[in-house]
Amino acid sequence: MNQFSKNKNNLTNTLSPYLKQHSNNPVNWFPWVDEAFNIAQKDDIPILLSIGYSSCHWCHVMAHESFENHEIADLMNNLYVNIKVDREERPDIDNIYMSALHSIGEQGGWPLTMFLTPTGEPFWGGTYFPPVPKYGRPSFPSILKEISRIYCDEKDKVLSNANAIKEHISLLEFKKEQNTENKFNINHFIKAFESITKQLDYEYGGLHSSQKFPNVEIIKLIQNNAISTNNKKLLSFIDLTLKNMCQGGIYDHLEGGFSRYTVDQKWLIPHFEKMLYDNSQIIEVLSYACQYNKNHLYKERVYQTIDWLLNNLYNKNGGFFSSIDADSENIEGKYYVWNTSELKNILGNEYTLFQEIYNVSEKGNWEGLNILNRLDEINLMSEETEVKIKKIREKLLQVRKKRIKPQIDDKILVDWNGITINSLAIASMVFKEKSWLEVAEKTYDLVTKNMSDSFHLKHILSEDATYNAFASDYGHMCNAAITLYEITNEIKYLKNAKEWIKILNDEFIHKNGGYYLSSKNNDLIIRPYTENDEAIPNYNSTIVRVMIKLYYITKDNFYLEKSRKIVQSNIENITKNPFYHASFLNNFNLLENNITLTFNIINAKRELLNNSWANYSFNTIRIFEENVPAINIENAKTYAIVCNNNCSLPIDNDTSLENEIKRRILRN
Repeated sequence: MNQFSKNKNNLTNTLSPYLKQHSNNPVNWFPWVDEAFNIAQKDDIPILLSIGYSSCHWCHVMAHESFENHEIADLMNNLYVNIKVDREERPDIDNIYMSALHSIGEQGGWPLTMFLTPTGEPFWGGTYFPPVPKYGRPSFPSILKEISRIYCDEKDKVLSNANAIKEHISLLEFKKEQNTENKFNINHFIKAFESITKQLDYEYGGLHSSQKFPNVEIIKLIQNNAISTNNKKLLSFIDLTLKNMCQGGIYDHLEGGFSRYTVDQKWLIPHFEKMLYDNSQIIEVLSYACQYNKNHLYKERVYQTIDWLLNNLYNKNGGFFSSIDADSENIEGKYYVWNTSELKNILGNEYTLFQEIYNVSEKGNWEGLNILNRLDEINLMSEETEVKIKKIREKLLQVRKKRIKPQIDDKILVDWNGITINSLAIASMVFKEKSWLEVAEKTYDLVTKNMSDSFHLKHILSEDATYNAFASDYGHMCNAAITLYEITNEIKYLKNAKEWIKILNDEFIHKNGGYYLSSKNNDLIIRPYTENDEAIPNYNSTIVRVMIKLYYITKDNFYLEKSRKIVQSNIENITKNPFYHASFLNNFNLLENNITLTFNIINAKRELLNNSWANYSFNTIRIFEENVPAINIENAKTYAIVCNNNCSLPIDNDTSLENEIKRRILRN
């Protein structure tokens, strides 16, 4: 049993790799435990809450500058009870205190640094603070002293501020309970879509910004609209965006995999952490892109990225780890960048060709070093040239593997694995790679093996993990289950999805019809709820997608009514902030413009079903019926019926099915 004390660092026996990174700090950290709050209340001292994650570069910076500094640690230990939280382990805590930071007008990010009353109410906060004044920010020591002084000398002000913040974030909850009589309709969708398209960057792709994030849900939204309307301008925009992502510095050209984002508008200079969720979502959107235009660059990046996932983040016992750090040897990007002298020594006569293609220069493109990229020419070169540079890349990769690698966060998070199962399953069908489907199914089986008899999931797959699943875990695993069902027609996937929806309705339900992030056993200052997309699609929106598909698969009207209610209850937020609700817009589109493929599989002949995945499938729902006779089809043949608004005659061959799907995707 852990014996927690304010006079020592209490993170040694924690499970989180992020908390373990801080277990040798001179700061007397607590994990999020009752003992920390009991001590704060007993001694009447404020709490310093620090939230981050293991692959976060600026979290490392603040740790090295401040948490490893004995003088600063002494200030923290003398003035505060210090709590450290892994946001990936406890997304509920992160959600509440990030909302609190936003409520005082501050931009979010990590590390999140919040000051709380002894009972956990936030009264002030920020993100990264330097040890000395710089970047236009006050020093962390000065913040520590001043917040402590205010707490001691002006406690009424502190409590007033804490009450105001809590009331504000609670008021957001109250507003979400208010249903509207308005109905979200196509006019709302068009207005929201147009608002997003006004912010598209037609020079570099993505959204107009000094930083570039993949924003996969927005890419899917634009992509789906462009394909269904044959909008040449938007199709070119999607091609530009995906090519710049695939050829930019955000992509690891030697081993595969995408970094979380770039700090410039050209997709060149990444923060080098690689996240499971980003790579999984990019695999999915590139797979959809390949269904439409068969671009070999996209196919190559899918294969390379899946290889990278399997070689670096896949656990030998099943399941995928969370991320790879940005830093190695305490230096950001050191594992990935090159200087020209080492490249010349390694490549010899091959250097000139490589230098021209990967934009290598003596002065470099980042702090005197070179981030490999192909942004000067984003299209693939001749097959002969590509073969040559592939061999050069392999030679460089073998050298790079001798470097000290960034740390892997080996948490196996159920929601992120759900996203990965979904993407691998889709890619396996698009590219006819059975082994990817086997990995997806094995990962799914690992999650359900750790499920209770009552179908309750865990948030983290570990023998020692104690955290019960959040709504995001159920939502993304439901989505994975439905995708696997659409591929295999195995009833276990459908059964699990229905049971998980039942748990959501029993234990997570919100008055507006949506779902709280945490179950009804929540013991935090408020019960977190959100419908905003973040780095992954919002769980409420994902649940909407699942229930739309369940309605068509089961014909149970409950799922349709429930999905519509969630969309309608968020109409104000979707229309005001469409950028943060792209997944809701995508799923409204699924609701209104889906195409159903109903398969009658005869004698286990699945070729028609399997080959249907060669067609653009983002808004497609696959349904199965048995022994339904078709007048125009031979009894021994598998056939499909294509429906949206009206239905086709039964179709028993790939070419006719492809033509029918294409005809129905294009809408005037």
